[in-house]
Amino acid sequence: MILEYIPSIGGVILMLIVIISMLSSKRINFLSKKVFIGIIACTLLSLGLQMLSKYFLANLYQDVPELCILMWRFYLLTLPLEGFLAWLYVSIELVGVKKNVNRRLALNFTMAGVMLVIGVLVMTLPLIRQSGPATFMSNGPAMLVASIASIFYVFLTITTTLINHKYIILSCFVTILIWMIMWIIAALLQTLVFKSVIINFVMATGVMILYFKFEMSDIYIDRESGFFNPSAFKRFATQFSNPKKQFYAINIRFTNAQNDIFSTLFDKRVLIFLLRFKKLQIFDSGNNDLLFLSDEEQKIKEAYEIIQAQLENIIFEKVNNKEIILSGLYMPVYKGINNSYEFQEVLNYAYSDVNLTKSCFSYVRPTIMQDFRQEKLLVEEIINSLREDRICVYYQPIYSVKEKKFVSAEALVRIKRRDGSIIPPGKFIPIAESNGLVVDIGKRVFMKTCQFFTKYNLEELGVHYVEVNLSVKQCLSKSLAKDFISIMKTYGMKSENLNLEITESASIESEKILIDTMNEFIKYGVSFSLDDFGTGNSNLNYLVSLPVKIIKFDNSMTTAYFENEKAKLVLSRMKKLFHMMDLKIVTEGIESQEQFEELASINIDYMQGYYFSKPIDEMSYLAFLKEHNL
Repeated sequence: MILEYIPSIGGVILMLIVIISMLSSKRINFLSKKVFIGIIACTLLSLGLQMLSKYFLANLYQDVPELCILMWRFYLLTLPLEGFLAWLYVSIELVGVKKNVNRRLALNFTMAGVMLVIGVLVMTLPLIRQSGPATFMSNGPAMLVASIASIFYVFLTITTTLINHKYIILSCFVTILIWMIMWIIAALLQTLVFKSVIINFVMATGVMILYFKFEMSDIYIDRESGFFNPSAFKRFATQFSNPKKQFYAINIRFTNAQNDIFSTLFDKRVLIFLLRFKKLQIFDSGNNDLLFLSDEEQKIKEAYEIIQAQLENIIFEKVNNKEIILSGLYMPVYKGINNSYEFQEVLNYAYSDVNLTKSCFSYVRPTIMQDFRQEKLLVEEIINSLREDRICVYYQPIYSVKEKKFVSAEALVRIKRRDGSIIPPGKFIPIAESNGLVVDIGKRVFMKTCQFFTKYNLEELGVHYVEVNLSVKQCLSKSLAKDFISIMKTYGMKSENLNLEITESASIESEKILIDTMNEFIKYGVSFSLDDFGTGNSNLNYLVSLPVKIIKFDNSMTTAYFENEKAKLVLSRMKKLFHMMDLKIVTEGIESQEQFEELASINIDYMQGYYFSKPIDEMSYLAFLKEHNL
């Protein structure tokens, strides 16, 4: 008789091992932690009820049948309940990594309602004890509902896991599948082979495997530092979107550190200092970052003040002859953040306001999340405009003082929204630069410019060449010349009809790559101009090293010429020097006839500005040329 209880007793022992391990480990409150604890409690309850039911049915059924039936009903209820909790565990693991979080939460509540209905049916429908030597009540509608519901939740868990395998950590994915398959095999064996109930033992075994493979805290702790590792942060961050809970964070970034910040930077005194904050969750979130998290704002503020006052005074050894720079940010974790990836995006965006050339600690500006969301929307708009061919090119005419006509134009990018409105370049270009999208935009502008020039034969309208701007990131591409020359050949664009504008900042980034690229273009016959001369880091070294033929004076220099005698003297002398070097000059920002006549009198070669025309679309530019040049 006692042998029939061995599977259940074994299951209880396994659950006790899990509980003792959980109580003795460092705690980290993952979003699904409560559900996992519920699974343990349900498994223990099921094991206990199974043993009690068996004992009551065997010994007390004739005397107290109502109690025996009630006990068995409760036991039957735990079977689909554990299946539901297993599915809920998987579902909650997906909250935060799936885009539609609200739909996932609504589904969870729906399935909870289904479980409630199942519970009512199991507790109220008839239950019949099987006649003969068997001691279990294995017939009746209540038994049928419990069995079907258990099978339903097992297969629902398997299906959910398989469909969303990309969003579930591999160890969790494999363990859950093994656990569910064990349930199915146990149910078949119990039905076909065994008289004693073994399914509860198998359920307990699956819970223990899930714990040691995925839930045990030790696998989420860096052994050297004692902090939670990036995998722990990835799971923990899924609860940031919880509307009922507000988290606060301190992030410390170690610039110039090697990948493993603990092995290269931390000695015992630093670790001891940081581990003073035992009440906070401390994560190595990756990218040489340490993250302090708490749902108690006061604790985070106190920790921030201590860190700000002391940590920046710690001197680290240099890594590869570079000084280690500590930068710290204090910020609330915004409710719109659903997972670790979005948090890292916001964090990197916040660091764009921080001077990373020296150690500093600061509060994140209150509008950071709003600004971040607006930038994300604009990035999506840029991507969609590239996909839907809503990148358009406007042309601002350039006037030749010598020829007294418009011999050139600057090609300027615009993005047209779906409603037809225009996004100005000052709004999207900086974001496109930071996201690398400016390379695709620049290539599209170049292609459209070549296509427009050749299609309408602008040479016949008096246009010698068109100026196309190159971004800093484009200039760093070693394949730029090859790609652009290929486009020119595709559209039959002659090299003398093209001038590429570069900025001084492009040369600063990587002068060698830029000069090599320029020489490839020049060899093909394309000329260059230096844009925005008079701003930034302007100096004559660039004119010596860069093979440009045209210098463009920024509109700020044009304005200064008419407001400041020193600026007038500088521009006049620079003009003479550039002409001696056989360089042509374009002055931007011409807005009045007075400015035009004054600069024409000192032999400026070309002029550009609103006095002549604002940037206009293709058809308007053609009409402009026909009116003024012909």
